[in-house]
Amino acid sequence: MEENKELSLELSGLLTLKKSDITAQAREASLPIKNGYKDGLEGLILVKKAQEFLKILEAEIKPYAEDRNIEKDYVLHGVSVVQKMNGVKYDYDATGDDEIARLYAEKEALDKAIKERETFLQSLKKPLDVVDDNFEVKTINPPVKSGKLGLSLTIK
Repeated sequence: MEENKELSLELSGLLTLKKSDITAQAREASLPIKNGYKDGLEGLILVKKAQEFLKILEAEIKPYAEDRNIEKDYVLHGVSVVQKMNGVKYDYDATGDDEIARLYAEKEALDKAIKERETFLQSLKKPLDVVDDNFEVKTINPPVKSGKLGLSLTIK
């Protein structure tokens, strides 16, 4: 794109729409699929590709927008823009605190033990009788697996 060309991303007036308008237009755009005139899978693929396009476009543009100094209570095209620290992380290793180091070590050991036990329980295909420390027979059942059949889309 040449420098003097204008970036055109309005997508039929999208820049001027309020949130309620966006919702209404999205619902209206889905009607041909809901009414059986268009294929739902093709519609979903279109949306998936549009999301990917917009995700990449956002990553490309965001650094230029973040260079601006934004005033408090700044609103542009009906969008509140707030400048703030994102993704704050703390490095507790730098504190030299022995207690936090001990707690992290305990947590790591517990996380590992839990993961191993979950893997074992997931391997159960039927109930398993075991004898506990008090010589009582206990039954361990396989975990209940739940979920919903859906679609996973990967753009090639």
